Amino acid sequence: MSNRENPKIVQGWLDISLPGQVEGELWARDRAQPIRLHLTGYPASDLAGRMLTFTRPADEETVRSRDASSWAPVQRGVLIRLTCDPVFCLEWINEAEEQLCIQGPSVKVQVSDEPLWTLSPEQVQEQERLLKEHCLAPNDDASDDFLPMDEFEWERSLKESDEMGQRYAELLTKYEGHPDADRLIAVEMGWEDPADEPVDDEADHAAADAAAVQWDDEADAVWDWEPDPAREGIDWIRAPDGDIRHPLTQRVFDLVFDMRKRADALGIADDVTNDPSVHAFHDIIFQIQLLAVKLAGALNGIAYDRDVVFMAGMIVAQLKRALSPFNDAVHRMDELTGRAPAWGRELQAFRPRLFLIREEMLRLMNHYRGVLRDAIG
Repeated sequence: MSNRENPKIVQGWLDISLPGQVEGELWARDRAQPIRLHLTGYPASDLAGRMLTFTRPADEETVRSRDASSWAPVQRGVLIRLTCDPVFCLEWINEAEEQLCIQGPSVKVQVSDEPLWTLSPEQVQEQERLLKEHCLAPNDDASDDFLPMDEFEWERSLKESDEMGQRYAELLTKYEGHPDADRLIAVEMGWEDPADEPVDDEADHAAADAAAVQWDDEADAVWDWEPDPAREGIDWIRAPDGDIRHPLTQRVFDLVFDMRKRADALGIADDVTNDPSVHAFHDIIFQIQLLAVKLAGALNGIAYDRDVVFMAGMIVAQLKRALSPFNDAVHRMDELTGRAPAWGRELQAFRPRLFLIREEMLRLMNHYRGVLRDAIG
């Protein structure tokens, strides 16, 4: 059985309005006619009973690219996985026993509002039976069959998220106070078709809140929120406040705490003076605190993640991003030492600890690069 993930599929539509059937069309960059889909099976609960369209960047290329011109013009087979949680993934086995997939955070999806049916326990069991018939484990994860994203793909994805967040913030400012702000922002962000009829905001928000509560309940029911006890002290520790953190994250929080204690001892715990050197002192502490936050985002989830291979590229990409506040802190520390040696010496005392943190960041990058390399060869 061959496994092929195809970034050259640039758009498509899927109809999941009938239980047990997925119909649709896919457009490839190198084909004049769409590829027809006729699949048997059930999607995840987030897409059951819905219709959707999707697009992905036409210029996206990855090392895993395959030529979609080799795909049969009609794809009949069994659905393996169809979900948007956390990112879009459409995966199936066709009649030629090829296992095909379209997935990734770059895929933009528009989903119909109201499902025509909801996934039942019996339908979940039927999906498991279909997968077993094709020698696949129930709820087979795409990361077992397809190469996980590498650090560079994750960097592109994170950059896209940053740009989207910046655009959203600009639109919030642009439409502040406008009575139809939510809809106008949704249209400019591409989340809503301008031709759509305006919706009842209050009802829409209530439905969204109810869906969020349902998602939390379902997640709590299936997710093991306890960290792996065998990895305590390696991938996680319990911090003094009771939170689960990566040991390196805690080391940076401890460093920030000690620097604030030193500022208190120097009588500058609060940055309320007009002394630019005091401002610089606090700016450096802020950069190291920002480093702690970025490391928390990169590493704290490892305690709960049983599929570290799938997330290894993201961990490396986020660790690379965390070097930015580190470099800013060191640069500002050197500047302050040159401008105000007394204040600089106070901060330079923390420099060895800061560089040991950097060494551990680099070690973890190499470690998770190795995890990914060992997994994909």
